Amino acid sequence: MPTTPSSRPPGTRADDLRRGRVRWTDLVAPDCRPLHTEALRQIQARGECDPFDSTIVRPDGVRVPIFCGGVKLDEAGAEGVTFMLDMTESRRTSEALRESEQRYRALFEDSPIALVEEDWSEVKRGLDAIAATVPDLLAHLERHPEQFWDCLGRLQVRSINRVALDFSASRAATRSRVTSRASWRRTRRVRRRGSRSI
Repeated sequence: MPTTPSSRPPGTRADDLRRGRVRWTDLVAPDCRPLHTEALRQIQARGECDPFDSTIVRPDGVRVPIFCGGVKLDEAGAEGVTFMLDMTESRRTSEALRESEQRYRALFEDSPIALVEEDWSEVKRGLDAIAATVPDLLAHLERHPEQFWDCLGRLQVRSINRVALDFSASRAATRSRVTSRASWRRTRRVRRRGSRSI
């Protein structure tokens, strides 16, 4: 198979490949060699292997993430074709997205404002389903508010930051104290009425 700059491993020369100076065991990172051994076993067994992620090491020592696979061209498995895709840019993009997500999470958690991340997609899906069967959605929901509340009940809270949690806990505690005081007052009134009747 002709060797082009796009088909040969990063950091190798086409002449080295043509002269057989490059062995796959020299290219593959030591921790990834078991993956390639398993790929060779699959190729011998069924003629091809499942594509997989791996890493090769350039002559200068730089590790290069790749996506690769292969098939055999003869029954004996002496000849075959492999492909390798340089995943460096894809990996950089994934890492950048991950770092962006981490920054967002840090800002979300550390914000001095109460923040709640909600998913309204199921609410919208329910309302859309109703809207497809009635001429006037708002008028229909006014006549059937239970359907509105049923859709609203599908709202999902994905995340809540510390300030919102503290606020919710504070409100719950306040509500509990108010309820307890009201219950205590009702109990006192009942007792007073009971003592008078005696």
